[in-house]
Amino acid sequence: MRWVAVRHADNHVHVVVTLVRQDGRRVFPHHDFYRAREASLEVERRYGLTPTSPVDRTATPETTRAEQPKHQGAVQASVRAGLPAPAGPDREVLRARVRAALAGSQDWEEFADRLRLSGVLVRERYSTRDPDELTGYAVGLPTNGARDRVGQQTVWFGGGKLAPDLSLPQLRARWEQDVWASRADRPGASRPAGYRPDPIGDLSELDRRRLWVGAENAVHRADADMRHASRHPFDAAAQATAQAAAASAAEVLGAVSWLVERKRGGPLHAAAEDYGRAARDVHRRTVPATARSRSTRTAAGALVGARLVKRAETRQLLSLLARLTALTESLARLRETQGRAAQALAARRAAEQLASEHLRRAGAASAAVSTAVRRGGSVSTEPVAPHRTASGPPVRGTSSSR
Repeated sequence: MRWVAVRHADNHVHVVVTLVRQDGRRVFPHHDFYRAREASLEVERRYGLTPTSPVDRTATPETTRAEQPKHQGAVQASVRAGLPAPAGPDREVLRARVRAALAGSQDWEEFADRLRLSGVLVRERYSTRDPDELTGYAVGLPTNGARDRVGQQTVWFGGGKLAPDLSLPQLRARWEQDVWASRADRPGASRPAGYRPDPIGDLSELDRRRLWVGAENAVHRADADMRHASRHPFDAAAQATAQAAAASAAEVLGAVSWLVERKRGGPLHAAAEDYGRAARDVHRRTVPATARSRSTRTAAGALVGARLVKRAETRQLLSLLARLTALTESLARLRETQGRAAQALAARRAAEQLASEHLRRAGAASAAVSTAVRRGGSVSTEPVAPHRTASGPPVRGTSSSR
């Protein structure tokens, strides 16, 4: 057979093969996909190349070539109009907002209400056989401002097109595991009058301190579960517990990225994307939730309810970022022991991004303290929590507010 390898980009090649021999006989490539995969793995091992992702359905759908020009057009129109430019392509922006809405939500209606409050359009899809049965959903961004000036229409994305774990079946499996989800809280159920998707509202200073402490302790417990699973790779129960911990901690990181960076995006959003890639179970499996993973999701929802990070809460934010960095490093080690190289690499990238952002914010906080001291202001003398590669003990009470 004649064949040619075509280099399409810096990170991959295409192999084009004729399936008809010179004598006219045809070649039937039975199971060629599996043989090509084996050959690819052998080349990666032989030459020390970056391992390609296995076909385990954990990868996040990438922005397509057709979406990039639309994003560039919206950015240019925003600059000309003097309006804020979009943080990224629609797919990436929607993925971040969907994850923020998911954090702490208990059912479809609460999830959809949170999406709409964040400025996301939600389109529900119902069964053709049963008009009351919700079978899927799609989200999009409104065409206003600069997007409307260049004539762009709303592009709709199904949940599964944003990430494997954001499809409606995956979301339902997550909600059904929560012990407090009753039949009345299933998709399509009615809500009492005056219901608000974010019932936390304005928090007292004591409540806010407890919120940060609760999130930090939840991350510490998830970190401990993953470190235990790394030491016991053949313990099925430990592996399942660690997977539940990893998945629930993704909601905490998503909540933090939204709380800090909001719609503009940034390194925390990028870290949340990489962490989400590393935290998913293979082939879209869903492990049973544990009491710890449920409490972690509750902590994530509480963070979203805080709405913003106050200046006086910088230390708590830095301490939580340090915990999240340690947790992400533990996830990378866990994936390495499981032989899931692509996910381990994604976790390493997330840990590097979190550590870098922690150091940047810690430096900025120290500089602000120095400036205040020079000007004769009163500042807290409590040092900023440094980044640790290993998790320390859980935070006690409301000690973060000393």
